[in-house]
Amino acid sequence: MTQRIIASLLLQAAENWPNRVYLDGERSYTYTEAIIFVYKLAKKLESLGIKRWDRVLIFAQNRVEILLTLFAANIVGAIVTIVHEASTDNTLKKICSDLEPKVVFLDNTTMPQSASLTSDYKFDIADIVDSDNDTIDNVLKYLDNIALRSGTIDSDPALIIYTSGSTGSPRGVVLTQDNILFVVEKIQARLSYSLNDSISLFLPLSFDYGLYQAFLAAQVGACLVVSKSDFAGPMLVSTLRQRSISVLPGVPNLFESLLRLLERRKEILPDIRIVTNTGAHLTQQQILRLQNTLPNALIYSMYGLTECKRVSILTPEEAEKHQGSVGRALDNTDALIVSDSGCILPPGEIGELVVCGRHVALGYWKAPVETETRFRTHPLGIGRSLYTGDDFQMDQEGYLYFVGRRDEQIKRRGFRMHPLEIETASVAIDGVKSAAVVQLGDHLALFVVTDEANITENTILSKLSNLLESYKIPDSVEILEKLPNTSNGKVDRRALEHRASNKLICL
Repeated sequence: MTQRIIASLLLQAAENWPNRVYLDGERSYTYTEAIIFVYKLAKKLESLGIKRWDRVLIFAQNRVEILLTLFAANIVGAIVTIVHEASTDNTLKKICSDLEPKVVFLDNTTMPQSASLTSDYKFDIADIVDSDNDTIDNVLKYLDNIALRSGTIDSDPALIIYTSGSTGSPRGVVLTQDNILFVVEKIQARLSYSLNDSISLFLPLSFDYGLYQAFLAAQVGACLVVSKSDFAGPMLVSTLRQRSISVLPGVPNLFESLLRLLERRKEILPDIRIVTNTGAHLTQQQILRLQNTLPNALIYSMYGLTECKRVSILTPEEAEKHQGSVGRALDNTDALIVSDSGCILPPGEIGELVVCGRHVALGYWKAPVETETRFRTHPLGIGRSLYTGDDFQMDQEGYLYFVGRRDEQIKRRGFRMHPLEIETASVAIDGVKSAAVVQLGDHLALFVVTDEANITENTILSKLSNLLESYKIPDSVEILEKLPNTSNGKVDRRALEHRASNKLICL
């Protein structure tokens, strides 16, 4: 393909590995079958008048057809948004009002909410293409012609991925073709996915970390096993075994669920060779437990955000020397630590992480104020940078250490701190598996998950008093069976704030 668009990853893979399975879910698709599906759907979209810069919205449960629909829309130059299946009507109406999509794809689980989605066309994603075949050579040629007619260039928007803003209102991150292709190449340079890998996907495709697994798989001819989110429960271990998973991308809550299952059953998973983590920091205790239950796995800690996908990756070879780090910046990426006054700070100082590179997004869709706040002039006045809103330290060798989110900073008794400091100390206590802190006014509430029956609130507070300064000691501790999650598998701090508030009212 002459154009640099994300669908070129699939077209190249279909040429190189036509008979290998690409997507494995309720239905499986080889690379050839996938490209034929994409061709037929691209023709359909073109016949409907869908063109460059039109928006296509996909609202469905995790399924392989979401990815094929994305590639088809990309061929005709449209911009794709995938919305999580659990989104409320209010969220859907807000996103539809922003995007004004020309086409919406749904499935049987989301069809009841179709009234909240306004568009020219609505389709059931499970029933959109007939099963007639064509030769791969013809398909590749016709797809190239459709893409050429679209006029798409590599700086065109390809995806709008919605995340929650500081107010909780969804905001769409606009990512170009080049943003995506650049970062996929740089991630692969560190992770080294291979042709024979089976990559598991228990994360929602609306979450960029889940979605990019499809691009990474296509880059090397690997297989992506797409599961619904409920497979991340009791069936998690059996799914990993039956599908011969070798690459497991996840977030700490997913890994905690897996560890509990494996440790309870006294099992290991020797076939997994790569584990990647993002979304929140893996504790050293969790890393050690993963090494015990996944004895042949290389564990990669990473840091990223939707606005540039990935900033840094810590390879297993670097992990022992740089414990607690999220690694060095990707190749051809600048990572700077900047003070509140905009000065670049020396190694060891804490400040805001600023990122420069071809993967930095265009901005937020129809949100100029937020765009100007986050995407600003480079600290030296030379070009444009992403101000992440996260505090970091960098050591002399360029390794990054996450300190905490600026919008989650706590001010207590005149001192500023990050919840991560208290959470890290909490999981250092024997028996505590995970922890989260929220603040309500002057009240600091700690929530923990433990597998020790004799651990009490007083035990935890007593041990924390030996680990933390007095102003960092929580006012209350509540022991939970598990921490609540957002749709992306991160800790749901708003749910914890609501729980702590209700508990305070009852006191």
